[in-house]
Amino acid sequence: MEVNNNSEIEKMSNTMKYCSKCGKSISTDASYCLHCGFRLDGKEEMKKSKKPKIWLIIIFVLCIGGVCGGTVYYLQQKAAQEAYEAEQKAIREAELLAEQQRQELILSYKTIAYEIYTKINKAKSNLDSISSKLISSCYLRDTYNELLGGSVMSIFDYTDSSEEERSEEKIRKDEIDRLYTELNSLKCNEAEIQEVKNVIEGLYISYCKRYDMLVELNFSESSFSEDEKENGLELFDKLFAAQDIMENLGVEENTEL
Repeated sequence: MEVNNNSEIEKMSNTMKYCSKCGKSISTDASYCLHCGFRLDGKEEMKKSKKPKIWLIIIFVLCIGGVCGGTVYYLQQKAAQEAYEAEQKAIREAELLAEQQRQELILSYKTIAYEIYTKINKAKSNLDSISSKLISSCYLRDTYNELLGGSVMSIFDYTDSSEEERSEEKIRKDEIDRLYTELNSLKCNEAEIQEVKNVIEGLYISYCKRYDMLVELNFSESSFSEDEKENGLELFDKLFAAQDIMENLGVEENTEL
């Protein structure tokens, strides 16, 4: 009887085990404790052991995302900065080119203006020579008419003596007209050349007025001497006023003029 009891106890000990949490006996094949509900198959522990790994993955992903986002932001900022610098460089180059073109335009204007001034300055002595011969013709005309007792001779009868000078001046006038047209075609209105522009315009008009009288012989005999004296003084004054301005333009005289 005692043997049977021992065998039963051994049999029960083989079929029973104790909960590691509450210490109560449970069946050996039980996957959880019937008393406290504690799982005995280790799944809960495995689950718990996996949670830190998931957070590590999340943290890792966030770090990678942060790095990638930071890199993208940096590259975007760098590209924006490079684009801005390229734009500013293009603006500076455009401004530099515009200023260079402006200075070239001003220099072209000054160069042509100086050529016109030089030609008119040279024309003065030739016009003075023509004027002198025509004024002498006036005295001859008056002398002959007085001797002959009437208005027989005209000043135009003595123009042959200045034919050579007048022909020379016609060639020069064509060159001056060409230069003046070229000057106006530049359409230069910069502040730096306004004084030069005013001087050349006044000088050209004064020259044309005297040219028309002495070379083209468009004048009235009765007022020739007075008109020529006035025109001659006007051209002289214009040349004198232009001298300092033109000599300080910083351009060299064209030796081909």
